[in-house]
Amino acid sequence: MTTPPIRRYALAVLLAIAPVGLSAQARGPEADPAVLPGDVVRLRVWREGDLTGDFLVDQHFLVTLPLIGELDVRGETELSLRARVRSMMRRELRNPSIQLVVLKRVRVLGGVIEPGILYLDATMSVADALALAGGRTSDASEGKVTLRRNGQVIETDIFEDMRLADLAVQTGDELLVPEKAWLDRNLTPVVTGLTATLGLVIAIFVR
Repeated sequence: MTTPPIRRYALAVLLAIAPVGLSAQARGPEADPAVLPGDVVRLRVWREGDLTGDFLVDQHFLVTLPLIGELDVRGETELSLRARVRSMMRRELRNPSIQLVVLKRVRVLGGVIEPGILYLDATMSVADALALAGGRTSDASEGKVTLRRNGQVIETDIFEDMRLADLAVQTGDELLVPEKAWLDRNLTPVVTGLTATLGLVIAIFVR
């Protein structure tokens, strides 16, 4: 039984539209991440050095900001918090230029020169995070990065040009650069040793 032309056309339109809608929906939360405990609110107020700094969101979703005081950020996203802080500061300051970015606390581990905790903003790429950790070591596996959350693998074989926002990186996540297997790291000395040993054995038997 063949599908009528009109029905085939309608089906084709639906298939063409559906991926766009799903993709936009999937990107929505990632583009505007929720503010969570452990995040750092980076506030920059032009020409107001005493109002500028990095401020930690504590375990109760509270952050203390200059000129505002203690602020409950439960349910806030980066964009909503930015708008809220700007509105509150404009009551006290005349035409202020305010920049607010939420940094995520991420552990960069494995085959990097300076593994540890970094505070990263969502516009950064995986390559940026690795660069802040000193770059890859000579023992690191090329082109492989794994994202882990609460001990579970979320993404594997991540490309370095991917943005942290696209990966929906959260505070507490780990970016792990796997290291090469022992044989890969020691292939040259192993081959050299085997060659020397083989040469010695041949020399003994030749005699």
